[in-house]
Amino acid sequence: MIYFVKKERDRIEKQIELLRQRLIVWQNILNLYEYSTQLNVFSNISFSLAGQYETAHFILLQQKAQLASRIQLELISGGNIRFEEGTVNDVW
Repeated sequence: MIYFVKKERDRIEKQIELLRQRLIVWQNILNLYEYSTQLNVFSNISFSLAGQYETAHFILLQQKAQLASRIQLELISGGNIRFEEGTVNDVW
Protein backbone atom coordinates (compact mmCIF):
# COMPACT_ATOMS: atom_id res chain seq x y z
CA MET A 1 0.00 0.00 0.00
CA ILE A 2 2.78 2.40 0.89
CA TYR A 3 4.50 1.57 -2.40
CA PHE A 4 1.34 2.43 -4.31
CA VAL A 5 0.94 5.77 -2.49
CA LYS A 6 4.60 6.66 -3.11
CA LYS A 7 4.30 5.73 -6.77
CA GLU A 8 1.13 7.79 -7.15
CA ARG A 9 2.75 10.71 -5.36
CA ASP A 10 5.80 10.54 -7.68
CA ARG A 11 3.51 10.47 -10.69
CA ILE A 12 1.63 13.57 -9.48
CA GLU A 13 4.89 15.38 -8.68
CA LYS A 14 6.15 14.66 -12.21
CA GLN A 15 2.93 16.04 -13.66
CA ILE A 16 3.24 19.14 -11.50
CA GLU A 17 6.84 19.61 -12.65
CA LEU A 18 5.78 19.22 -16.30
CA LEU A 19 3.04 21.79 -15.76
CA ARG A 20 5.56 24.19 -14.19
CA GLN A 21 7.86 23.78 -17.18
CA ARG A 22 4.97 24.34 -19.57
CA LEU A 23 3.98 27.44 -17.58
CA ILE A 24 7.52 28.81 -17.90
CA VAL A 25 7.48 28.20 -21.66
CA TRP A 26 4.15 30.01 -22.06
CA GLN A 27 5.32 32.90 -19.88
CA ASN A 28 8.40 33.27 -22.10
CA ILE A 29 6.19 33.24 -25.20
CA LEU A 30 3.94 35.88 -23.65
CA ASN A 31 6.95 38.02 -22.72
CA LEU A 32 8.26 37.80 -26.29
CA TYR A 33 4.83 38.78 -27.63
CA GLU A 34 4.64 41.78 -25.29
CA TYR A 35 8.19 42.79 -26.25
CA SER A 36 7.40 42.56 -29.97
CA THR A 37 4.21 44.57 -29.43
CA GLN A 38 6.22 47.28 -27.71
CA LEU A 39 8.70 47.28 -30.59
CA ASN A 40 5.82 47.70 -33.05
CA VAL A 41 4.52 50.66 -31.06
CA PHE A 42 7.97 52.26 -31.06
CA SER A 43 8.43 51.63 -34.78
CA ASN A 44 5.01 53.19 -35.46
CA ILE A 45 6.00 56.24 -33.43
CA SER A 46 9.30 56.40 -35.27
CA PHE A 47 7.52 56.09 -38.63
CA SER A 48 5.08 58.81 -37.60
CA LEU A 49 7.90 61.14 -36.54
CA ALA A 50 9.75 60.49 -39.78
CA GLY A 51 6.61 61.37 -41.75
CA GLN A 52 6.11 64.55 -39.75
CA TYR A 53 9.73 65.50 -40.32
CA GLU A 54 9.40 64.94 -44.08
CA THR A 55 6.23 67.07 -44.19
CA ALA A 56 7.80 69.89 -42.17
CA HIS A 57 10.95 69.75 -44.29
CA PHE A 58 8.92 69.95 -47.51
CA ILE A 59 6.91 72.93 -46.22
CA LEU A 60 10.08 74.76 -45.15
CA LEU A 61 11.69 74.17 -48.55
CA GLN A 62 8.62 75.61 -50.28
CA GLN A 63 8.58 78.65 -47.99
CA LYS A 64 12.30 79.20 -48.56
CA ALA A 65 11.88 79.08 -52.35
CA GLN A 66 8.91 81.47 -52.20
CA LEU A 67 10.78 83.93 -49.98
CA ALA A 68 13.84 83.77 -52.23
CA SER A 69 11.76 84.58 -55.31
CA ARG A 70 10.09 87.52 -53.51
CA ILE A 71 13.41 88.97 -52.41
CA GLN A 72 14.84 88.50 -55.90
CA LEU A 73 11.87 90.37 -57.43
CA GLU A 74 12.31 93.20 -54.92
CA LEU A 75 16.00 93.37 -55.79
CA ILE A 76 15.37 93.38 -59.55
CA SER A 77 12.73 96.12 -59.25
CA GLY A 78 15.12 98.33 -57.28
CA GLY A 79 12.83 98.31 -54.27
CA ASN A 80 9.77 99.59 -56.15
CA ILE A 81 7.90 96.37 -55.41
CA ARG A 82 7.71 95.19 -51.84
CA PHE A 83 6.01 92.02 -50.65
CA GLU A 84 4.75 91.71 -47.11
CA GLU A 85 3.15 88.84 -45.27
CA GLY A 86 -0.52 89.35 -44.55
CA THR A 87 -3.99 87.89 -44.49
CA VAL A 88 -7.36 89.02 -45.77
CA ASN A 89 -8.31 90.22 -42.28
CA ASP A 90 -5.34 92.59 -41.97
CA VAL A 91 -6.01 96.34 -42.28
CA TRP A 92 -4.00 97.73 -45.20
